Amino acid sequence: MAQCTIFWDENFSGNAYVINNSIPDFRNMSGEFPGQNWNDETSSIKVASGTWRFFADINYQGASKDLGPGEYRSTTSVGIVDNTISSVQLISG
Repeated sequence: MAQCTIFWDENFSGNAYVINNSIPDFRNMSGEFPGQNWNDETSSIKVASGTWRFFADINYQGASKDLGPGEYRSTTSVGIVDNTISSVQLISG
């Protein structure tokens, strides 16, 4: 199963959210923090498996970046403006 984890802060700190499927809208995500608005809050990402496409806008719109397995301590280090991710799509995995 493909999996990635997003974090509110750089260096994998702050609130974390584990993702196993595509999510078209980060505004209404549930999980450990029910009702938490994750829209434009992601600053670091860990991709355990699969290839994920991260989008600047909801519904898989706007600027996007594909990330495969790895640890990305800062979204800016891979060309994603900090705190701009609004949706994610599983590309392969």
